[in-house]
Amino acid sequence: MTRVIDREPPAAQRRWSLAFIERLRARGLASKGFSTSSAGAFAVLVGGAGVSYLAQVATARLVGVDSFGIYMYAVSWLLVASTLSTLGFHVSLLRLLSAYRAEGNWAAMRGVIRFTALIVAVASVLVALLGMALTLSTGAEPELRVTLLIALVATPLFALQLVGASIVRAFGSVVAALAPLRLGRDSFAIVLLAGLVGFGFAPATAPTAMAAMSASGGLILAIAIVQVRRKRPAELDGVSPHSALRDWMRPALPLTVIMGADVVMARSGIIVLGLLGDARGAGIFAVAFSLSILIALPRMAVAAAFAPTVASLHAQGDHDGLQALTRRAARLTLAGAACIAVPMLIAMPMLLGFFGPGFAEGAPAAAVLVAGQLVAAAAGPQQHLMTMTGRETAGAAMHSGGALIGLVLCFLLAGPFGILGAAVAISTGVVAWNVAMAWFAFTRLGLRPGLFVARAAPSQI
Repeated sequence: MTRVIDREPPAAQRRWSLAFIERLRARGLASKGFSTSSAGAFAVLVGGAGVSYLAQVATARLVGVDSFGIYMYAVSWLLVASTLSTLGFHVSLLRLLSAYRAEGNWAAMRGVIRFTALIVAVASVLVALLGMALTLSTGAEPELRVTLLIALVATPLFALQLVGASIVRAFGSVVAALAPLRLGRDSFAIVLLAGLVGFGFAPATAPTAMAAMSASGGLILAIAIVQVRRKRPAELDGVSPHSALRDWMRPALPLTVIMGADVVMARSGIIVLGLLGDARGAGIFAVAFSLSILIALPRMAVAAAFAPTVASLHAQGDHDGLQALTRRAARLTLAGAACIAVPMLIAMPMLLGFFGPGFAEGAPAAAVLVAGQLVAAAAGPQQHLMTMTGRETAGAAMHSGGALIGLVLCFLLAGPFGILGAAVAISTGVVAWNVAMAWFAFTRLGLRPGLFVARAAPSQI
């Protein structure tokens, strides 16, 4: 597969890369280079993955496999609730702020930032209250109920974190946007948990772990607010906010669907296993999924620089630039994913074994999840291609379709086949979603996606 993609000799590849970066710089789209931004984001994501892995190992060791499963189940619901509470605005901000900056429309930029912060704050509080009411009305056992309630209280903090990170990213600071979330949140949480348990302030249970994560979320939000103030363009000072409510609300519904589908696709295995009463399986599956998601780090890193660049190229009507960018992004994501997947599969039993007895059962499920992520890597960051070119509705339909396939299959397969059945279900949904997006990009946008991108002609560079 690699030979099909990398058909150019090394010298030609270097000339292509240099010419492509210069093309972006000439448009003012990559002052430090697309590859440089991606490399910085990748470094943060890799470091964050390492921190997350160590934090999960420590948490599992501290609270045990059963309480760890309850904790990860509550974390999954926290991420679902906080992501849906953004109403997709943390994604649309990337496009809107990039466009307003290119136009010099500082009044609209200030207006959309203020509007987004307000509406996400209100929505997240309402979602949290609804979730708390539902939790209290169920007959869940005490440890699970208390853990869920703590997670729901933290929903506004996590939702506003996403908004703050998107604003900083749109201001051109990709690494500054990613670092607090990826490096800080789990680090602070495990330090707080270890302190609470080690000094005897709280027992080693799921509610204690969730309380530590919630406190960490508050700290990360404070950092995000400081970063927004530091990175904001000077032109925003003294500008009265302008409202364009119709333009801002138009993409809200499809983006909410996309974000909901994304988090459901990532968390449905844990949630379904938890709903089926298998907290232990939910914890093991959460670890397997967390390891497999490392394969997505190159795609996420490339997407961090890819998304605002796509928005700018699309605004300029540069189809050739979009095709070249798509090709380069797919090659970077696949090469990076392959480099991670091979050693990870070899070391999988050892990596799972660090969590304690029983976690090695997740090795087959992790291998299936890795295979699904490799397919997604071969296609490149296609979802950003949809959202940054104004195809939110189509992107929402395809993403929700893939998530629905995965969710339905989870309910069908997780009961009889446990964590392996859940892994097969999730990977099937991921593959279906990426195939649908590749077809849409080719037939509607005229872009050859992922591995279907033929060798670029000099005129396209």
